[in-house]
Amino acid sequence: MKRYVLRVEGVNFANCLFDTNDLSIIRGASLLLDQVAQPVGSALSQTLGAKLAPLWSGGAKAVFAFEADEQTAAKAESAARESLTRDVWRHMTFVLDMVEETDPLIAEATAEARNRARQFRQWTVADCAVAGAWRQDALDGVRPADPASDNPRGPLAPSSATRIEYGRNMRKDFFSQRSGATVPVDAALVGSFEDLVADPPGGLSLSARGKMAVIHLDGDGFGAAARELKDPARFASEVIGRTDAILDALVKDAMDQELHDGNVSNPVLRLEVLLWGGDDITLVVPAWRALSTLQAFHAAVAGWQISGESLGFTGAAIIAGHKAPIRRLVQLAQEAVDVAKTGGARGAFTIDIFESSSPPEDGLAAHRSRAHQSVPIDCLAFPAHAIADLRQMLARWRQDAGTLYPSRARLNEVLNLGLSEEALAEVTRRDEIRIRGAARETATDLLKDLRLPRLPHVDRPLSIDLRLVSDLWDYAGGEA
Repeated sequence: MKRYVLRVEGVNFANCLFDTNDLSIIRGASLLLDQVAQPVGSALSQTLGAKLAPLWSGGAKAVFAFEADEQTAAKAESAARESLTRDVWRHMTFVLDMVEETDPLIAEATAEARNRARQFRQWTVADCAVAGAWRQDALDGVRPADPASDNPRGPLAPSSATRIEYGRNMRKDFFSQRSGATVPVDAALVGSFEDLVADPPGGLSLSARGKMAVIHLDGDGFGAAARELKDPARFASEVIGRTDAILDALVKDAMDQELHDGNVSNPVLRLEVLLWGGDDITLVVPAWRALSTLQAFHAAVAGWQISGESLGFTGAAIIAGHKAPIRRLVQLAQEAVDVAKTGGARGAFTIDIFESSSPPEDGLAAHRSRAHQSVPIDCLAFPAHAIADLRQMLARWRQDAGTLYPSRARLNEVLNLGLSEEALAEVTRRDEIRIRGAARETATDLLKDLRLPRLPHVDRPLSIDLRLVSDLWDYAGGEA
């Protein structure tokens, strides 16, 4: 008898998760990817003659370990592969590899490396042939549609129809299986990105209405903690327990915000989970709740440690109209996190706002250059622990604009003058003296009250602070 480790992972998300802008399809695909341990575990259990649970699973991945002779192990691997070509799973793309275990850490790492190599040797799109097809899918515009499809949205390919149905049947289960606080029975789930931003709170500015925020969060310190613990299964179990607590906090915050916005009789869970992978999480919320969601998330992970190693997340929010291509927004959010990590802003978060209907094609760097000139990324980042302070400062500024602080119009007027930092500081001092009636000798100290939270090592220019205040003006939450 030998011991084997089998690893499976969902891949090619661009062709099975973000291939349409339809929320129902995305939700169904995300749930299918997240549940990959079910068909694989069932196939392994039947072949081995005993129920087999994964060492760990989540985030479109699962790892199993078992003892068997070589012949039985080969049959188990074959059965596991076959299980992913049947039923609902055949519409997704997975990589699966099995290795003999000599060392737990090495075995899993080897299986993951083989997964990566296999991904380059197989089709990036699952078989989508349909007998007698003569039209393309109405939602992705590519796959052949089922000739018998009579969906109200147009002819659908089997892949689209299956993902929609799976998402419809399983969406509440996602929260109830992972979160201690299940979705209230009277709370509706949104059916589209348009529903996500429908019925915004009273007083919200026109520019913020109709916008959503795609939030991507990538773990910090997870690799070091896993190496220190030297037990992949236990590490995965501890991470899963912690991420369940995150989801609990996010659901609670979403429902609290719903009550705060006045939706008492017909509450809606305005929270969509696109990726839920432990250290790799992507969410979508209304734009006016982006900061509240980030605050709830980081409060839930504060003080995380495994084997003495601190864990955290670097995050990014991309705000754009609800009709913007979701695949593009996710790519921008992931790019923003990568840039933050390489630019010295780990553990922080950034927010980029696209006012047009669709993000520009020249990318995130070009957008930031136009909006903020050539400043280091850490100047645009906010420390995660200071989100509450940031929200309070923005709300206070907005509430007292024109009485204690310059108005937004005045901010933009001054910023458009293109002044040097020294000249900008002097103009701002004069505004404070005029608005507050402050004595000139105290105006310099009052400038500190205008500065937003920043990373400890960063000396953010005053112009960037004022530009960020203007940009975030509509997204602090509450009334404008």
